[in-house]
Amino acid sequence: MFRRVLTAHTSPDDWSRWFKDIQVSLTSSEVLLEAPSRFVANQVVSRFLSQVESAARTAGAEVPARIRVIVNSNREGPSRTPAATRPPSVGKPQQQDPPSPPLRHPANHHRFDNFEVGSSNLFAYAAATSVADSPGARYNPLFIYGASGLGKTHLLLAIAHGTRQTHPAMAVRYCTSEKFVQEFILCVGKRQMERFRRRFRDVDMLILDDFQFLEGKEQTLEEFYWTFDSLQQAGKHIVLGCDRPPRDLNAVADRTRSRISAGLITEIIPPGVETRMAILRRLEERSPMSLGPDVLRIIADHFTNNIRDLASALRQLHAFANLTKLPVTPEAALQHLAPMSGLPSLTPTPETIIAACAKAFDTTSEEILHRNRRPKPSVARQVAMYLVREITGLPFARIGTAFQRGHSTVLSAHRRVVSLISGDPQFAERVNAIYNAINNP
Repeated sequence: MFRRVLTAHTSPDDWSRWFKDIQVSLTSSEVLLEAPSRFVANQVVSRFLSQVESAARTAGAEVPARIRVIVNSNREGPSRTPAATRPPSVGKPQQQDPPSPPLRHPANHHRFDNFEVGSSNLFAYAAATSVADSPGARYNPLFIYGASGLGKTHLLLAIAHGTRQTHPAMAVRYCTSEKFVQEFILCVGKRQMERFRRRFRDVDMLILDDFQFLEGKEQTLEEFYWTFDSLQQAGKHIVLGCDRPPRDLNAVADRTRSRISAGLITEIIPPGVETRMAILRRLEERSPMSLGPDVLRIIADHFTNNIRDLASALRQLHAFANLTKLPVTPEAALQHLAPMSGLPSLTPTPETIIAACAKAFDTTSEEILHRNRRPKPSVARQVAMYLVREITGLPFARIGTAFQRGHSTVLSAHRRVVSLISGDPQFAERVNAIYNAINNP
């Protein structure tokens, strides 16, 4: 009964991927789910506990004391311990049993469940999870490319971690191309090439990161070609990470480029602003300090190229707050992050912009902030609101606070100035002159 209800609470894909092989028992005290692997258990805990709870209620059970997800000991061995437990009223699962020993591999810190998925990486993520679920079956080789700092290494390590969790008997080797070259040179020098070949060919999955590092290294590329050929002939899986697509690897032989292009090629692009915000919120979960949504938005708006820069900016502001004991306001964040973000060395504050507009319109900052409707201060106020938004990227509500006005007033002023700029060349030139004066004092 409960399994039928749970089917209705999950999509067909989720049911087939995560719940089909789970054994369920429902009592008045708990809902117990026995997963076939720790990887599946982790996915259920991190993504589907609310659906399980809802299904339990629909099935007519009293509110259970807890929902428990364990790994089926008959399938993964007696050393496996429960993955997680959770009282339904608590948002996050509480682990009551000691965690299993960590993997002796950096992939333990880079998993699918802490990889932030957005439109910029959804295809690569879906391909990666598919490979980890069914290595050797499809998308062989898998080639993931994108600029530095976008999460390629995280995804490659997650494939290694996920494959080990789903298929613990498989031999999975993750290696950077630089390490591959170093080991090749070492084994050539010591005349131990058979050792090198066993190391990289006697595996079920080879994951090679930063493939572009092999460009121009003809002997190493030759050895990689035959390693690739040996693995593929044996039905083993190859996953490659690179900073560019295969067609742009000009210093790689055509036959090698053709082989690595024969599988699935996926690109990771810079994340959109909402994904950047989600990444920042996730990073903040690991810190005892919260900077607030306005500050996070400033980071997300000004660090758009890669995730590494987002994390670095967040660390900078946390350090600033810890060392100075000062609050991190949006204005302080803009000032402190200016050297990192490429903004002018001293990003103008709303007060600076208000003063510049007062001077340009032959009025005063006090008159701009005052609630009078005389034409000169009114126009100066609207232009100042527009320029604060354009220069600092502050949210409308925060700008309203600086002007002692409401959010809707700022939004209306911004729209009016945009309209005037598009319809009045002289007005546009005047606003542009103020903008240049602010940014080039």
